[in-house]
Amino acid sequence: MPPQTQEIADVLATFERDLRHMDIPYYLVSGVRDNAPIDSKSVHIYSNWPRKMLDQWEEKRGFALGPIAQYGRTATGPFFWRDATKNLSKHSKHLLEIAGSFGLKEGFVVPLLNKDGRLRGGVSIAGSEFSFEGDELAAIEDLCQAVLQDLDQLINQAETHQPVLSKQERDVLQCAASGDSIQDTGRILGISVSAVKDAQTRARKKLNAKNTTHACIIATRLNII
Repeated sequence: MPPQTQEIADVLATFERDLRHMDIPYYLVSGVRDNAPIDSKSVHIYSNWPRKMLDQWEEKRGFALGPIAQYGRTATGPFFWRDATKNLSKHSKHLLEIAGSFGLKEGFVVPLLNKDGRLRGGVSIAGSEFSFEGDELAAIEDLCQAVLQDLDQLINQAETHQPVLSKQERDVLQCAASGDSIQDTGRILGISVSAVKDAQTRARKKLNAKNTTHACIIATRLNII
């Protein structure tokens, strides 16, 4: 699970807002520890991809075996999704079909390389099309590089003392995010109203949230729920 801090949430919120000003709807920022294998367990992933799409890509190991990840392993600089879609396997084609069905049909990747020049993560931004070039594309690349640097620093700081939500705390936030009342949450989870309130309070404190709605926003943005 990615580190959970308000600073990280703020960086992602600013990044998402800047992308939307450029009419770029989707982003995924990922990073792995140096020398760690690139798979769903070792990768920190922050994204506003549709939750169902993330689940399907994780289920099919898209972040390790997908065409974009595979191409990124040999890339020395930014590349378009279309650069990674030549001579695709059936598995890779299926992953791209899943992405396209959710509106992610073309994109741009800024890879994050370690000191040895190997891929350890990056930023992938996408939408129904991607026609930027020249100065606009350079500005997008700068934006992606900046968020990678900011998150890399914050993740390193957070990993030594990151707050971790319990299953009950995640469950009550998930219910709140779905619009369930405290009473409904208690019935769904089989716990008392008092226990629901206590779990919400603990979750708010751990996420440095102003209220439960704010906690749900932070938890959703960081893929905690």
